[in-house]
Parts: sequence; structure tokens; C-alpha cells
Amino acid sequence: MTVSTEWDTKDQKAILISYISPWEWNEHYDSIRKMHTMMASVEHKVDLIYDFSKGSALPSRALLHFMRGITQPRPKNTNRIIAVGAEGLMVSIARILRRIYPISTDDIRETRTLSEARRLLGYVDQNGFIEVA
Repeated sequence: MTVSTEWDTKDQKAILISYISPWEWNEHYDSIRKMHTMMASVEHKVDLIYDFSKGSALPSRALLHFMRGITQPRPKNTNRIIAVGAEGLMVSIARILRRIYPISTDDIRETRTLSEARRLLGYVDQNGFIEVA
């Protein structure tokens, strides 16, 4: 499977969705359904990390699919959202989505690496080690 979804922290406060090219939209949607189930299993806020660092080669009709995703209601306990490793076409699509849907995209941040995303979210212990599941 080239799209995976798992808890990224032991306390289940972050979910990591990882993409490895080539991936397909049906895998993406299966992963989103799994993420929703995971989020429904906890009552606290959950951060979402979408890691495209190994999966930025997009399947066809990417703009349409990402527009659909941006306009869908999020689970109520969604906290912060980080996109990791966007490049090429994905960067262009992100710019378009920010112009069309500024309110729906204003809380999405981007980082170049997964380590940067985890630091931005504060998943680092007192020794500087990143805490992951």
C-alpha cells in the first residue's frame, strides 16, 4: 500500500498520513476513512500530518480531488494540519486552493521535512528528541 495512516504520537494526538509514489485516489480515500475512524475513537484534538515527501507525484485530476477534500467538513476534533514535502505541481495546486478557499486553507501549514512538522507541532521532549509512536 502506498498510502498509510497511523498514529504518530503515543498519546494519539497526531495522525501521520504518508504517501509513496505512485499512489492512487482510492488509496487516499481509504486512508481518509481510516483517519476519521481513528479520530472518532478519541475525544481530544488531533493534529494531522500529510507527508508527501515520497509521494508528490500526483495521480490524474489532482486539483479536482484536492478541491473536493478542502470543501468537505472536517472531524470536530481536527486540530492543526501540516503538509510535508509538497513540490512541483502540488505547490501550484496549493496556491490555487489558497486563492479559491482562503478560509478552508488558512490553518494548513507546510514544511519541507517530517522532522520540521513534528517540531512545529511541539512533539519534541526536553532533550530535543522527537516523540513519536
